[in-house]
Amino acid sequence: MDIVCEFPLCKRHPEKNGYCISHRIYASEPSSSQSDRSKAVTAQKKPIARFSEKRQKLQVKYNKLVKEMLADNKMCEIKSPDCTGIAEGLHHIEKRSARNLLDKTKLKRSCNYCNTFVENNVSWAEKKGFIISKHKKTKNA
Repeated sequence: MDIVCEFPLCKRHPEKNGYCISHRIYASEPSSSQSDRSKAVTAQKKPIARFSEKRQKLQVKYNKLVKEMLADNKMCEIKSPDCTGIAEGLHHIEKRSARNLLDKTKLKRSCNYCNTFVENNVSWAEKKGFIISKHKKTKNA
């Protein structure tokens, strides 16, 4: 009589653990090749950092700047039709980047409603001066 897999009704040739390749997951101990692969995979897994170290340092400075600007004046500067009047954060006139993150001339105090309104109504925001494309050449540049 041939030796077959211990899994019910399976007629395949078993490995050392008594189960075939398809059913080895049911063995109490994983096969050596499977455990070697799982060790290699777990050794490679390392979470990707949300921010680089350089960006983390900038973010700390930015958080201080936000608190400082909101402590100076809590009034929303955008005044869209949906405005609540009380600033909850800062709106970046030019899209946020490491180059302009701490530039106070490119920041406006805004409530969340105004910030969303500006993002959803680009033509209105451009006319009012609340959005400046970072790709367009300015007269000063």
